[in-house]
Amino acid sequence: MIKKILYLIIGIIFFSVNISNIFGQELNFQIYPTILEVESEPGQIIKHQFIVRGSGGGNYFLKIYSLEVTDKSGHFISSKKANDYVSWITLNPTLLNFDAYEEKKVDIIINIPENTTLGDYYLTIAMERELEDKNEGPVLGGSLEIPLLITVMKEGEPKLTGLIEQFKTQYIDFFNPVKFNIQIKNSGIRKLKSFGVLEIKNKLTNKTYSKELIPQNVLADSSRIAVDEEGFVQGNDYVSWVSPDFIGIYSAKVNLYDKFHSEENAQILTSSPELTFIYLDFFLLIGILLSLALFILLYLYRKLKL
Repeated sequence: MIKKILYLIIGIIFFSVNISNIFGQELNFQIYPTILEVESEPGQIIKHQFIVRGSGGGNYFLKIYSLEVTDKSGHFISSKKANDYVSWITLNPTLLNFDAYEEKKVDIIINIPENTTLGDYYLTIAMERELEDKNEGPVLGGSLEIPLLITVMKEGEPKLTGLIEQFKTQYIDFFNPVKFNIQIKNSGIRKLKSFGVLEIKNKLTNKTYSKELIPQNVLADSSRIAVDEEGFVQGNDYVSWVSPDFIGIYSAKVNLYDKFHSEENAQILTSSPELTFIYLDFFLLIGILLSLALFILLYLYRKLKL
C-alpha cells in the first residue's frame, strides 16, 4: 500500500514537471500598433516604425502580403497573389530572434511610385516563425499579422463618398436602452471612417440628445455596421440610447461626417432619412393600465349599486 502511494506521488510530480515545461514554452507576441494607416501622394516616401514584443527562441521573419477583400462587408484575408504595390514596402530588419521577452523596433519605408493610380491599397505585415522539420526541412509555424492600409490621394481626390445604408429602430419601445441598427456603405474607392452622430429630438419637449459613433474603417466598396462606445466594448451590433424621459415622441437621424464633427471645417458627407419612434416607460405603462382597470371597476361597481 505504501509503495502504491509512493508511486502515485512520484507520478504526480513527474507529470507536474512535464506540464510546467510545456506551459513554460508558451510563446507570446504582439505587434504595436495593431494597424498601420497611411495617406500620401504619388511619388512620396513615407517612413514609419512599429514595435514587436515577443518571447521565445527561434527565427521570425517579417514579410509583406497583399490583402484580399472577400465580401461586401469589408472582410479580408492575406493573399500571396503577386501585386506591384507589395514591392513599395521595405522592412528593416526582416529577421528577428528573441532570446527572452524582448521589444524590438522595425523600420518600414513606403515608396509610392509617381504614376500610381489614386485610391486604396491594402496589405498586411506578417511575422512568421520558421520551425525545423527532420523530414521536410524548414516549415512555417503560424504567423501574426497586422493590416497596412495605404490611401494614395492628391488635392482631396478621390473624394470620400458614403451613405447610410440602413437606419431603423422599433416604432414603439417600452424598455431602455432604445436600440438603433445603423449600417454605413462606402460607395467610393477610398476608405472612410464612420465619423457619425445619432441625433434625437423629443417632439413633446423640444429637448435634443446625441450619441457619437465609433470611427471605424469602412473599406472601399463595402459596408459596415456602426456602433457606439458601449457597443464597441461589449461587442454589440447596434447603437444604444437611454431615454431620460418616461414618455416621448422622438425624431432621429444620423449624420455622417468626413472627420470628427467637432473639428474645424468638418463637413457632412450624408444624412439618413428622419424616422419617428415612441418611448413609453414600461412601469409607467403598467401604472396607467392598472389605474384604468381600477377606474373601470369602480365605474361598474357604482353602476351596479345604482
